[in-house]
Amino acid sequence: MKVVFLALWPSGSARYWSGTPHYSLAALREIGLDVTPLEFPVLDPLLFHAGRITRRLRLDLLREPLVRRLYNALARRRLRRLRPDVVVSVGASHKLCDVEGEFALIHAADALFATIIESYGNMARLSERSKRLGDRIQGDFLARVDTLCLSSDWAVDSARRHYDLSHCSVRMLPLGANLPVDPGYDAPARAANTVLSLLFVGGDWVRKGGPLLLQAFARIRAEVPDAVLHVVGCDPAEAAGVEGVQLHGFLDKAEPAQRARLDRLYRESAVLVVPSRQEAFGIVFCEACAYGLPPVGTRTGGIPSILSDGESGVLIDPEAGAEVWAARILALWRDRDAYLEMCATARRHYEERLNWSAWARAIRDEAARLTR
Repeated sequence: MKVVFLALWPSGSARYWSGTPHYSLAALREIGLDVTPLEFPVLDPLLFHAGRITRRLRLDLLREPLVRRLYNALARRRLRRLRPDVVVSVGASHKLCDVEGEFALIHAADALFATIIESYGNMARLSERSKRLGDRIQGDFLARVDTLCLSSDWAVDSARRHYDLSHCSVRMLPLGANLPVDPGYDAPARAANTVLSLLFVGGDWVRKGGPLLLQAFARIRAEVPDAVLHVVGCDPAEAAGVEGVQLHGFLDKAEPAQRARLDRLYRESAVLVVPSRQEAFGIVFCEACAYGLPPVGTRTGGIPSILSDGESGVLIDPEAGAEVWAARILALWRDRDAYLEMCATARRHYEERLNWSAWARAIRDEAARLTR
């Protein structure tokens, strides 16, 4: 069975989309699939950087007709030459929406276009033209899809409301932790940790709930004076100089020293806390589970498909204030038996389903079914 893989952004580097294209392709190869990546080494980086500018002008460059035609012409030519049995798309709707061929098509994503527009404030601000074009691309592409794999129940339910999926197989399939190696689980080290160290990992401080976390942390420090908050992925001005807060900025997993620093933070922190306001999935929660680090997140978007409240992590309602976040974190930390049990359960959930190998095996099984 010959498989062609293409993703929203280049798979050769872990810098794009938090590493999702890179690690998903690696996992497919590791389980023995014959996979050929279909890359656009000039066009992808160009549009990635240009898109950052055009979105400020309410224009989604990837959904423009010229870009659509260019991607699809290039993909059509290469697929005609490669003649795959199966094409696996990871978020690459706009690159394949006009491509025909004698191959089965599996599409994996954290959410579809209408869901993202409905849920993310920055995307909702796109022009009506960009929204219309994006929805058209999504609908045209879905008409060609044989199997749709979405990473959460929330994404599946929303997709069924917005699009006609009667012709294809639809399943919930979580994404994995974007880590170069399995970090393993050090239960004795977790038990020996006596410092309440909170870890926040996210590039968008506001959307990821950073301001709310800062308020909750002030309440926690009032009761636990030696508590610490580590902030990774951004440098919010409002957190600079706050007692107990350490800002690490963006840590590049592709750079050994920075990767080691992030690894140490995952190992030495007591809980991961990311109070996201909107979150299609949240791979950072999968990464925390890989370390046996209990995640605390919001009951919103795809997060409830990752965390089981009170078992593998803590889920808090979106409308809850800082006092609730502080109380839930303190209650967990003070109940050592419950805390250590949650550490072990989080790790077990990673081993069973929140890893890229599990995702890749499910994709392989689906590809085999479609090509029988």
